[in-house]
Amino acid sequence: MDYLDRVEGHLNDVDGKIENISRLANLINTPGDSQQVRDTLRIERQQCMQILGECNKILSNLASSAQQIELMNRLTRTSTKLKDIVFFSKSKENNFPLGVAPPPQVGDVRNFVSQSQQAQLM
Repeated sequence: MDYLDRVEGHLNDVDGKIENISRLANLINTPGDSQQVRDTLRIERQQCMQILGECNKILSNLASSAQQIELMNRLTRTSTKLKDIVFFSKSKENNFPLGVAPPPQVGDVRNFVSQSQQAQLM
């Protein structure tokens, strides 16, 4: 297997990881959210960054060819997709800290009112 085939395989792996990151990010702030989901997200993001860095090094050191140029373009597209999904997943993590439930939007909100204020309401 030559270097270009290896890069192509790595890019396919990263595409799969990007889909997994998206799936995991969509679990944030749902009943499926957990520390394991968030840890897996971080690991997947780090692995993608390492793989793309390795692909960039390999492609940068090869002589220019049609296949190398095609893979460089694909690397650029994949890097952009990764950047977007990393931003999305980190934003969701920051906006919805684990273990912090949002107040109810409708229904009985008395539990969110202090006891002194509750006494005044009754």
